Amino acid sequence: RLPPGTRLVILDGRNGQALAVQAGLKEVETPYVCVHQHDLEFMFDFGLERLLDVLADDSNHVRYVGMPLLVNLHYEACAWQHHGVRVAEEEHGGLRLLPVIFWYDSTHITSVEHYRSLIFTPQAPFRPGDFVEETFGVRQREDIMANGMAVHP
Repeated sequence: RLPPGTRLVILDGRNGQALAVQAGLKEVETPYVCVHQHDLEFMFDFGLERLLDVLADDSNHVRYVGMPLLVNLHYEACAWQHHGVRVAEEEHGGLRLLPVIFWYDSTHITSVEHYRSLIFTPQAPFRPGDFVEETFGVRQREDIMANGMAVHP
């Protein structure tokens, strides 16, 4: 049973993650969206209200917040050792956040507008089978590696 207000979007055939998210965004009526992976669960209260306040605050550069995973526990070292990019933890609205150099498809929260203006633009069409992480994410990381974090505030 789905929670009240939930809409299930069923697509024909195999479309891939990117086109599935794009179709789901057409149904979203809130300013923010949580893209949640089917095989992950929230194990603790991560401060959703504070997180949404941080995303709504135009005085900072936070536009995407990924949920912690084991793979990114030592992200500062990974970003430096594997990609030559230094990142450091920042505090925003009482939350400790770490800039990432790659758009992870894993569970994350961002604004619908951010998806539409950055990811799903006419200049970057997605094909069936595409993942945002493997297309936009790779381009983002390569741009940051070549030009630094300042190019993606």
